[in-house]
Amino acid sequence: QQPRIAFLWDHVVGGRPLFPGAGYLEMAVAAAVAAAPLAATAGLVLTGTAFSMPCVLPDLGSAGSDDAQMELAAILDLASGQIKIVSRLAHG
Repeated sequence: QQPRIAFLWDHVVGGRPLFPGAGYLEMAVAAAVAAAPLAATAGLVLTGTAFSMPCVLPDLGSAGSDDAQMELAAILDLASGQIKIVSRLAHG
């Protein structure tokens, strides 16, 4: 059984399927737009981006992969303007 988001497994680096970095950047922009009026985000600039570690997706068809779910959260600090995106794979 293939998940509805099977296209994510097309992003392979070093032989491992990873959640694409562009997905994290899209989440950061969406969080900023959701937190501020549209006029305030017109000049939105993303700077100082860093990825601390990749989110490795489970192998499709491997034991235990059917119940794996990715959890993503965007944490926006309005005072500093910083956005932190966290992810993890949860099982069952």
